[in-house]
Amino acid sequence: MKRDFRKLYSWLLIAVMMLSMLVMQIPWAKPAYAALDQNSTITPVTAVFDKNSAHQTDVQITTTLNGNNLNSITNGGTPLTVGNDYTVTTGSSITIGKGYLAQQAIGTTTLNFIFSAGNPQALQITVSDTTPAYSNSLTKLLSYYQSNSSKATSWWDTVGLWGAGESIGTIWDSSKETSLAGNILGTLAKGEDPSNTLNGRNLLSELKATQDSSTGAFPGSYGPTSSDQIWAMLALDAAKTQYDQEKAISNLLAYQNSDGAFFYSTGYNTSDPDQTGMALLVLANHQTVAGVTDSMVKAKAYLKGIQQDTGGFASWGTDNPNSVATVISGLVAVGEDPLADGWKKNGKTMLDDLLSFQLDDGSFYSPYNPGKTDAMATYQSLIALGDLNAHKSVWQRLQESSPQGNNNSVITPVTAVFDKNTANQADVPITMTLNGHILTSITNDGTTLTAGSDYTVSAAGSTVTIAKGYLAQQPTGTTILNFIFSAGNPQTLQITVSDSTPTGSGSITQPPVQSNITLTVVGKNGQTILPSTTVPLESGDTAYSVLIRKLGQAAVTGSGSYVSGINGINAGTDGPSSGWMYSVNGVYPSVGAAAITLKNRRCSSLAVYNQYGQRHRCSG
Repeated sequence: MKRDFRKLYSWLLIAVMMLSMLVMQIPWAKPAYAALDQNSTITPVTAVFDKNSAHQTDVQITTTLNGNNLNSITNGGTPLTVGNDYTVTTGSSITIGKGYLAQQAIGTTTLNFIFSAGNPQALQITVSDTTPAYSNSLTKLLSYYQSNSSKATSWWDTVGLWGAGESIGTIWDSSKETSLAGNILGTLAKGEDPSNTLNGRNLLSELKATQDSSTGAFPGSYGPTSSDQIWAMLALDAAKTQYDQEKAISNLLAYQNSDGAFFYSTGYNTSDPDQTGMALLVLANHQTVAGVTDSMVKAKAYLKGIQQDTGGFASWGTDNPNSVATVISGLVAVGEDPLADGWKKNGKTMLDDLLSFQLDDGSFYSPYNPGKTDAMATYQSLIALGDLNAHKSVWQRLQESSPQGNNNSVITPVTAVFDKNTANQADVPITMTLNGHILTSITNDGTTLTAGSDYTVSAAGSTVTIAKGYLAQQPTGTTILNFIFSAGNPQTLQITVSDSTPTGSGSITQPPVQSNITLTVVGKNGQTILPSTTVPLESGDTAYSVLIRKLGQAAVTGSGSYVSGINGINAGTDGPSSGWMYSVNGVYPSVGAAAITLKNRRCSSLAVYNQYGQRHRCSG
């Protein structure tokens, strides 16, 4: 009996010990009142960031903490700095700074949010960079100037740095500058007054006095050249200083060859892209002067015809940065986009060509001395890149900021009357007090009047005559013409249009103005494609729509922006300078044929320039 009891006791002891061991291995549940461990969350979990400075923005993240705290944010194991790389507001809102994100490489940046408990949360940010190549190149070039300010020795450098928005000082000494035009432009870029500088000198009066009163020329030290003419005009334009603009333009246009190019001097009259690009800079300021828009169209056609497969231009037979930089600046000045598809050659842009000459330190080299910084190539590239970045010519921006003549231009009178009765019709003369500005255009309800046809400007540039032929086309009532100047506010001319033409019994009823134009299409060597034909105008008709209506769409290739061929005769057939042009009343617009709305005009024609530069105009 005792033996059985001891045996039972042993078994019970073993069972208790085993049960105790089992109980020790079972985790004890927390009390019901204890909070359960939960992960924090973030919203959103993906984001995008553009390193383009124009598009950079902070990235906002909202956290749901679930009782936890944010301990840190890491990137590849490296903690971000709170207050600098990111900020925390109200405990649940996180802002990742754009300054931090701008330092990240293009691709995917993964930020890990570490909390006091629970799992980390990941934010994936896709980093891109839409910064234009010219902006990156300009930044690189400005870095060169910052490290080499002692090499900024010319007024060109001074203007270029100003145009790029950079305050880097130069060591240009205006007291030693031999070019009056350069001194004026450099002085303006320094924010100083060229009419009172260098111990009281008036550089504007000095330069203005050099203009030949009979020819309009601004001769240089070695006689008249297109370069001297261009830079004198640009300097006076930038300083809003009056001079005989019509004669000056006439003189400049004499340097244009029949192929549309400009040349340096009568002793060296070879067509040159550099001179052509520079000419566009100043022609852009005088588009209301007769012959200028025609000249610009021909100049652009020439440049397009000689563009190299590299996208650039060759002067003296060599592709170089100076030429392409000058052309870029000229095209920007006249409102062209040098990087547009229409200016690509062999799939490459002018910028592609220009950047091929940029060295690792940001400066530019000349093909005549590869690998070595060239001062002229560098400052001309600086100006071109600045123009691309600003989408406007530095010379026009300099004019806008010039302290000279900031008061508005004035027109007299500001009201006029016009009677459509043919017996009483008369031109309307307007006197302008320019105050150093330039008349750039006259508009009517947004439509630009045509210089030389709808109005004329006197040789002195101070009187405008609104043609009675233009006014006769206006409806009775009030016609408002806006005079647009290079600076200051537009000025308004209100013309009350009436019609006292007798009507009724015993009187002769005047027929309504016939809405017709005369259309002529002439091909190369004077070949008549469409003889002078009267075409009734329809509402909204343009030079392009009339051409299509008369010849048929199949006969015309291209578009309303650029007609490239008619009846199988295509642009370039007779050399790079040949192509289809059109005129309205003998004036060659600088825009596509679809941009010109025809309003009772006497004639409209399309004309071709062949390789000899002959012009076929409409008559009548």
